[in-house]
Amino acid sequence: MAALLARDPARRVSLDDPAGVADLLAALRGRGAGEQIAALLARDPARQVALTKPHAVGHLLKELAECGADEAVAALLARDPAAQVDLDFTSYSGISDLMAALRKIGAKEALTALSRRIAEQPIGDPKNFAFLLSWLHYGRADPRAVSELVARDPAAQVDLEDADGLWFLLSKLKQMRERVALAIYNDRLRRKLVEHDHETFSRVMGEPNWFDHILEPLLPRDPATHVALDHALDVHNLLISLNELSEGGRKQDTREAVVRLADRAAARIALGQPDIGTLLHRMKELGADRAARVLGRRLADAGHVFGDRIEGVAGPEDAEHLRTYGRLPGVAPSPPWTWRDLADRP
Repeated sequence: MAALLARDPARRVSLDDPAGVADLLAALRGRGAGEQIAALLARDPARQVALTKPHAVGHLLKELAECGADEAVAALLARDPAAQVDLDFTSYSGISDLMAALRKIGAKEALTALSRRIAEQPIGDPKNFAFLLSWLHYGRADPRAVSELVARDPAAQVDLEDADGLWFLLSKLKQMRERVALAIYNDRLRRKLVEHDHETFSRVMGEPNWFDHILEPLLPRDPATHVALDHALDVHNLLISLNELSEGGRKQDTREAVVRLADRAAARIALGQPDIGTLLHRMKELGADRAARVLGRRLADAGHVFGDRIEGVAGPEDAEHLRTYGRLPGVAPSPPWTWRDLADRP
């Protein structure tokens, strides 16, 4: 380390990457290299770093604050990172990390601005909408931003044809609702949250009904009837999410949605996909027996074999016969045959 410090990294390192600058500050601080820290800050990295990567910007803000560089923190915030960072719809952590950093350094205006920017994003894509909700939820954003986003009636706008996106949204709503329930009913966690942020706990964690404001109007739009059936795995995952909703108190409507989606998929989904056998198995597991029989027969007619999943084609009492003799196109199992029968055929 001494040899590295002797090369004067503070005066040589590039200032483009906020994560690189933050990492160097952390390393120098850990070594007590005050002169190098001063030299690095003298180059004014807060006015030069790129502000596109939210995790990197948050990391730099925290390190500047740890170094006591209040002027650098103010200079970076003056560049309005909340308006410049990319809203990366492939990662939860980046935006959430930035929000946590803004909260830690007391940058309430920047945190509010970022929260409002998130709440104003388009919400037609169900997966992107799930990201928006998650950023606000896990980032413990301004509660008003959550209310504004939910008040835009997202259930009426999300694309019902996107099976993967709908599954993703429903699964994330379930996770967030469970987290809220844990925060409310776990005394130890409640004390911890109240100690750190009473307003956020009381206004967001204490009122989980906003989940229902999204789900209640979404289900009557009947995603099971409109969702695209392009990919077996997406349908499989959506069936699971709908079934979990039926277990959570919306039993009749969501159970009917599970059956409708399974029936549609059984009759129309393209065969030959890698996950088609998994979908067949899931139908049986969820009690969609009619759909499982239809899909099983289609697969058998097309020559697909799933080993011990042959029960999806017919009842268990026929399974041994089907394993031995196969079946004819249509419904009926093949009559018993021997290899001699095949040899005698013209």
